[in-house]
Amino acid sequence: MPKQMVEIKFDEKRLRGIQKMLRSIPNGMPKVMTWAINRTATSAKAGIVKSIAGEVNVKQKSIRTRITKEKATYSSWQARLGISTKRISLISFKGTSQTKKGVGYRIDAGGARKLVPSAFIGTPRRTGFAGVLKRMSKHRYPLAWLRGPSLGHIFEEAPSVVKEVTESTSEKLVKNIDTRIKYLLEKHRAK
Repeated sequence: MPKQMVEIKFDEKRLRGIQKMLRSIPNGMPKVMTWAINRTATSAKAGIVKSIAGEVNVKQKSIRTRITKEKATYSSWQARLGISTKRISLISFKGTSQTKKGVGYRIDAGGARKLVPSAFIGTPRRTGFAGVLKRMSKHRYPLAWLRGPSLGHIFEEAPSVVKEVTESTSEKLVKNIDTRIKYLLEKHRAK
């Protein structure tokens, strides 16, 4: 897991005001905060996926599966998004194709295509997964799996993505807290 890169803090004075508003509701404050934080983490994950997909030529589904989410609870008001540091297989990049000379691929969304001479797309019996492979000697085995950069590396190297996610996440957290407070107060008044 890469180091923590995005941290959102909330005003303590505002938290005390929210706590006063929700005094009459049992577990009001934890309900509001956990819901808002988890909702914000979900939208932050979606934002990261979209931003990275714009930078790199990878399907959003492949990116989404490499980002883990740890939810906030009543006792711990923090959510964590973990970005995988495992390198992405070349087969996961859009437009990876077999040619007579080898395998062509493109990592950057607007970048040039590159060629790996004498590589091929195959499915080794041992793993059962398709990938871009290259022989390490003249013999049939061993085979080397060819990979691109990791999502963690891409995220660290794109400061615009980090800045964009931080700004949108802090705005969404405030909005989600206000939405949940309104919902709980209306629900409590209806009783």
